[in-house]
Amino acid sequence: EIRGDIEGAEECFRRAFQADDANAEVAAAYAHHLHAFRRDYQSAEALYKRALALNPTASTLSNYGTLLFARGNNEEAQALYKQAITLDPGHEHSLLNYATLVAQWGQDFP
Repeated sequence: EIRGDIEGAEECFRRAFQADDANAEVAAAYAHHLHAFRRDYQSAEALYKRALALNPTASTLSNYGTLLFARGNNEEAQALYKQAITLDPGHEHSLLNYATLVAQWGQDFP
């Protein structure tokens, strides 16, 4: 069960993004909120792409990969997880997400 003020949080993210739409961290956080709490994959995907264009990080790559994996885009998710791991080989979230994909889909690094 989700607790808290999801609508209030979303309003804060929206206002932060409107104030500084060139801030990759804000775009990535807003994307994660839309993805995780709203299941608004289309809007989240656009924000993930914006964040990655501004500043690609392992966290954003991994979170975007999770969105794609949830939508059944396994090959695209795999590519993003690999990029995240290449960028930051010790990024635990990316490693765990990639392991989950391998366990469920059966594809490993070529």
